[in-house]
Amino acid sequence: MKWFKTIYPGIRYRESANRNHQGKPDKYFTIRYQNADGVQVTEPVGWASEGGRNATKVNAIRSKLILNIRSGLHPQSLKETREMEKADQLKIEEEKAQADEALAQEEKQNVTFGLVAESFIEWGKANKKSWKDDYNRYHQRLEKRLSKLRIRDISNAYIDTLKASWMKKVAPKTVDHYLSLIHSIFEHAINSHEIKVENPVRKVKRPEYDNRKTRFFSHEQAAELLAYLEKPNTMVVHDQAVVGLYSGLRFSEISNLKWTDINFSTGLIEVRNTKTSLNRQAYITEPIETMLRRREADPKRDPLYVFRSRFGKDQRHVSATFYRALVELGFNTPGLARIDRLDFHSTRHTFGSWLAQEGISLYEISELMGHQDITQTRRYAKLLPETKRRAVESLVRAATNNVISLADREAG
Repeated sequence: MKWFKTIYPGIRYRESANRNHQGKPDKYFTIRYQNADGVQVTEPVGWASEGGRNATKVNAIRSKLILNIRSGLHPQSLKETREMEKADQLKIEEEKAQADEALAQEEKQNVTFGLVAESFIEWGKANKKSWKDDYNRYHQRLEKRLSKLRIRDISNAYIDTLKASWMKKVAPKTVDHYLSLIHSIFEHAINSHEIKVENPVRKVKRPEYDNRKTRFFSHEQAAELLAYLEKPNTMVVHDQAVVGLYSGLRFSEISNLKWTDINFSTGLIEVRNTKTSLNRQAYITEPIETMLRRREADPKRDPLYVFRSRFGKDQRHVSATFYRALVELGFNTPGLARIDRLDFHSTRHTFGSWLAQEGISLYEISELMGHQDITQTRRYAKLLPETKRRAVESLVRAATNNVISLADREAG
């Protein structure tokens, strides 16, 4: 390989045998200089075609390095030059990345409540059984007032204003549902969208209410209802009411019962798809067993589910037949407050109330009904006093009898 000198000291090149530049063989340049330690160093500069290099430009590079060496400045070699250029480029890229991240964060902070709400509802479709409730509440009540506002601009004072306006129109429990949904959407914004805001609902006082229904079926009413429904065209509703009254299952739990959940040998029902996601067991009492045996023997029964709609599909809502029966039997009269009306959920409440009347402890009632928190069971506490009174009177009678018996022995 032949090297050629140039008119500049320390600059030489070789010509390529197979690559051209500007109609001539391409030139590969090197420089030679003395470093700060007095050692002769040779470094490659590169091809003329790759950087538009020529002898003059390469000489300028060499001269700059020599000047830096003499002045104690840097870079003092081509290798160091490339390293410094690479470091500068990395710094530029890092600064650009930081700027991009800052811009992205700024854009996140400008996101609207509506965008996050739609994202939360989509998430809910895959993760929440009650996502349709969120969908309806958002579009019916929240969307108009909140959707176009930026998340970071929504304050607790504004939420308080919304709360005050809603309290004039709907029940306190409904307002609480709206506030809970806003709270969940903000948590979604913070955790899933990484928006750096404080959840304003945390500083809003929730409305106080006691919306728990206390009315339940008496034994006579339950018997009258079941007799009314015991007809060929209302037998499904009748059988579902039997399960509700004598096991306390929720309607969603009843409609999702499978034959594989029924164990006649142990007398137990495996309750799945529960509201609290905690599976539990219910007892197959005599009325339930009679009903299940009849349904099991029906050649037209569904092979998988105990109950199916008329069209062989999942039954998501209680049949209107049940509510017509309540009206026709005079259990629900026109103008009766909603909290005082009986509904299908009243069969579950009836189960708990009958247990309390029999003196069953709140803890046992809570276990049987699958309550997540025993505070949910406290509504039945007021049904216990008479049971407690009977227990105390029984204790007094026993003590009195013992005293009399002792007196008789002493007299004898």
